[in-house]
Amino acid sequence: MSKKSLILMLVTILLARANWEADFAPNRFVVKFRSEIQASVFGGIVRTGIGEIDRLNADWGITGISAVFPEPVNQLAKEMGLNRVYLLTAEQPIDIQSAVRQYASLDVVEYAEPDFCGRALAPAPNDPNYGEQWGFKNIGQLVGGRGDPGTPGCDIDAELAWDIERGSRDIIIGNLDSGADIDHEEFVTNYQAGVLWHNWAEIPANNVDDDSNGYIDDTLGWNFEDSTQAHPNGTNNVDDNNGHGTHTTGTIAAHTNNNTGGAGTCWYGQVMAVKVINAQGRFWYSHLCKGIYYAVNNGARILNMSLGGTQYSPTLEAAVNYAWNSGVLPVAAMGNDTLNDDSTKFYPAGFANVIAVGATANDDERMVKNHNGSWMYSMWGSWIDVAAPGNNIYSTVRNNGYDWWWGTSMAAPHVSGTAALLLSRNPDLSPSELKDIIQRTAEDLGAPGFDVYFGHGRINAYQALQEVEFLPGWTAETLLVSGYEACFEPDIAVAGENVHLVYSDKGGGGRERGLYYLRSTNGGRNWERPRLLSSYQGSLSDWHPRVAVLGNRVALVFHDSRGGYYGVYFKQSTDNGQNWGNDLLVSDSTMESYRADVCFASDTIHLVWNCGYRRSTNGGANWDTITTGVSGQAIAASNNRVFVAGHLSSAGSYQVVVRRYNGTSWEPLRALDTNYTCFPNPDVAADGNNVYVVWDEERDNDGISEEIALRKSTDGGANWGKHQHIANVGENYTYRNPRIAAGNNRVNLVWWGDRDKYWSCEVYYKRSTNAGLNWGNTYRLCYNGDNEMDEMPAIGFFADTVHVVWDRVASGTKSVYYIRKGAGQPGAVGELLPKPEFALRLSPNPVLGQARMRLTLPESEPIRLRLFDVSGRVRECPVKITSKGNSTELWFDCTKIPAGVYLLEIKAGGNQARQKITVQH
Repeated sequence: MSKKSLILMLVTILLARANWEADFAPNRFVVKFRSEIQASVFGGIVRTGIGEIDRLNADWGITGISAVFPEPVNQLAKEMGLNRVYLLTAEQPIDIQSAVRQYASLDVVEYAEPDFCGRALAPAPNDPNYGEQWGFKNIGQLVGGRGDPGTPGCDIDAELAWDIERGSRDIIIGNLDSGADIDHEEFVTNYQAGVLWHNWAEIPANNVDDDSNGYIDDTLGWNFEDSTQAHPNGTNNVDDNNGHGTHTTGTIAAHTNNNTGGAGTCWYGQVMAVKVINAQGRFWYSHLCKGIYYAVNNGARILNMSLGGTQYSPTLEAAVNYAWNSGVLPVAAMGNDTLNDDSTKFYPAGFANVIAVGATANDDERMVKNHNGSWMYSMWGSWIDVAAPGNNIYSTVRNNGYDWWWGTSMAAPHVSGTAALLLSRNPDLSPSELKDIIQRTAEDLGAPGFDVYFGHGRINAYQALQEVEFLPGWTAETLLVSGYEACFEPDIAVAGENVHLVYSDKGGGGRERGLYYLRSTNGGRNWERPRLLSSYQGSLSDWHPRVAVLGNRVALVFHDSRGGYYGVYFKQSTDNGQNWGNDLLVSDSTMESYRADVCFASDTIHLVWNCGYRRSTNGGANWDTITTGVSGQAIAASNNRVFVAGHLSSAGSYQVVVRRYNGTSWEPLRALDTNYTCFPNPDVAADGNNVYVVWDEERDNDGISEEIALRKSTDGGANWGKHQHIANVGENYTYRNPRIAAGNNRVNLVWWGDRDKYWSCEVYYKRSTNAGLNWGNTYRLCYNGDNEMDEMPAIGFFADTVHVVWDRVASGTKSVYYIRKGAGQPGAVGELLPKPEFALRLSPNPVLGQARMRLTLPESEPIRLRLFDVSGRVRECPVKITSKGNSTELWFDCTKIPAGVYLLEIKAGGNQARQKITVQH
């Protein structure tokens, strides 16, 4: 039988099996053509120039045609043929079954199908409080006054998981649902800290597609359900008129730890509201396909689809596969029908490239009607992957309310939220890796191993997170220096294995106030003791030291208020930081001068500050006069050109500006962007003809920077490319001091900000490996609790190794921390451990007394164990080892060691692995 005949037979079977009222749209259907077409409307009928298609269009009265996956179409979409999938529409209802058969029979058509209708997988109705959320912590409580008390421990171990990871605003979860209550108290704290994704690249209500993504004013997502003749591609109104999407949004990522309502699985994720379900709980497959395409193309890393239909659709499968192939994980609910056979699938759960989620009750039984207050069943079948809590789930509902709902729709968000936690810890995880981790760490229920009712088991967020390494490839953060209100504003420069670091110290505790210097001569693996290079005479809040290096020459600048005014000072070493010259005042003593920067260009040293520029063309022996017409706060040089970035204040707004020295003269200022009322902090880097300016940008005139922005020149600063949005979502603090380093077409960025609205600022990193054309994931380089701040980061880059330093404020103490990542570079303890052939699984962890670990090793291999405390000392811990074949069990008696955090190292057969252990008494 030919492929065409198989598709026709499949369409016939699908149409014959339809048993829902209005299971597909009455006046439109989907066609995938074998080649690209050019369509137009002539005489009210769609014309393609293909005779047999145009005859059918006339016969069926096809008056409208639109791409299911609209422009712009990227290369992956073209390779999958998504640009050849169209929605054909008639003005009046037609015989869809007959029309689909006729179009599908044509050789120019790959397939044709109805625009099937699916439905949300849960009903509506009830009230507040974390204690009601048994799926997170089950202590045997009675939930919602319904059913029976739960069984303690039948939950996803959320509290243990949150001790490891609470999420990141950089992880976007596309929620294909009925929208969200955009005014709910759990979502809208403010747009920076809010749960709902905000598209900062789009200026609200200006009726312009500012980010050129094909959607006008899509500031909070898009509504594909609200398609009319006036708005055939939908609207930007994502407000929920059903309630289903509001409930699933809350379970995924309700604002947590805010003394309001309940918790979300991922505390700090962002939910992109993509509305495809209507007020009656129905949706069209074409809208879902469009929604998937939109979410993927606008940055979603996870798709939550608490919906489904019983009809197979190759178009829907193509949309799901497009997400998977784009590095996005689709999560779908199994469905809630009473069907207890293995033949009827719900889609998209029935596709291979999804995580299909069934639902459990609060006793780890499969959710079935009338069990523990349930209103419905969890469907089962061989395509199920995992199960998650779905019975009596408490979450947000419309009109700023809360209620208990049931269904696999409520289970899927637990999985999506868990996947968001995993990606927050390691954003490089692929969909297949995420799916494998979630399945492999699930708690086995039902028959041993995989079964058709629970799949691989009920998910366990804590066990899943234990399988994810934080910042793979990076060294552990290193504390370089610490003291009360002491160390701040570090800067770093790198040349080969020589790493140079400067910072300011306010003094106190036996330390002198001044500028300090640290050096590593082996790539950051070991550091010399800090040296005081210059005593500060002013009592300033900051001194902004900056350092640059070229070979064995190290230069630094800072400002101090010696003599009662701000002045910029220069200092240099010509022997790799071993010896240093005197402080040299380089600014005009009659002008307040501060915020200086320095760079090398062969034998020329360039300096810039807030009101002047100066250079030495002979390595600092002599200096040109000050150029007062050139000023800024960041400087870079390349190919005999010099670039200065800064800002200007005009009419209450700030402008980010750049000025270029073209080899013979300074050119006029170039304004790169307007930054409203928020003070920008630009930085500049140059790599050959590529020049980059980055700053923290404010988009909505509220005085808080919402994102990191960048512009690039590819011709040595003569012309500048378009505005790039690198990262978004600021919180209580603005983004501060983004710093950039570039070389060998690599561009590296760091910045800091309060991402979760709990005053726990952290440092973030992002990289481009193709000269800024594309940017990788955003990495959180550190993780703090409430009221801790990691701030003022700086970055150094050499030979593809990245070095980052920052200032940490915690419990009244300031410290300087350091971390690095490099290709093949030896480093600190644990940096180059071989990848183990065995996985460490410790249970329980935290350890209260004894703990068990299982390994898989050849029986003959000797095992060496060492336990380190946080200071790096080896601690004694009694261990009992038992082996059966190649299965090895280790029992640890942790009652003999103090409570705290330890690192367990295991070596066996040339392999090594490590596991962090928390001991509690």
